[in-house]
Amino acid sequence: MPAQLTARTMLWIGVILTAVSVLCQAALDFVFRSAGMDVMTAMLDSWWYSLYPFVPTVLLPLGTLLIAAFFVANAVERNVTLVTTPLRRRAIPAAGLFWSGVVLIVLGILVQSSYQDWLTDLTAQGRTSIALDGLNLVVVPLRMVLIPLGIALLPASVLVKKVQSVRSPQLPAVPVAD
Repeated sequence: MPAQLTARTMLWIGVILTAVSVLCQAALDFVFRSAGMDVMTAMLDSWWYSLYPFVPTVLLPLGTLLIAAFFVANAVERNVTLVTTPLRRRAIPAAGLFWSGVVLIVLGILVQSSYQDWLTDLTAQGRTSIALDGLNLVVVPLRMVLIPLGIALLPASVLVKKVQSVRSPQLPAVPVAD
């Protein structure tokens, strides 16, 4: 990534990549659920289906890591103080990032392990329309985002802690040269 990217730019790129990944996965799940066997076979043989692994293996982790990197970049930007810049609020503490990551991982594991049971229960009860669509529209994106973002927040918390421990209140921060 270029060093000129601001923390806010990294956050928005990460949010957009994560949202695109979630929408692509939800659309593909919807197509697989609603399409017949002939359509699915033709789709699996098409040229564009080989691009499908790009979304969960590249775009989603990159998006979540950029969101996590926002916190580190934000802490670094706050470390560099210029006389002309107004005072900014304090960065999110490293412990908050760590425990947020742990909570997201636990929630992701719970959602991942319960998804198949929920799907089986709804199908067995004969609820095949609104409840299944709701499950797919809510749980599939959660299933894709919670664990990777939680995993990315763990090393981000360590990096934020390192950046915050290097800060010395007695010495003025030196701006980084372009």
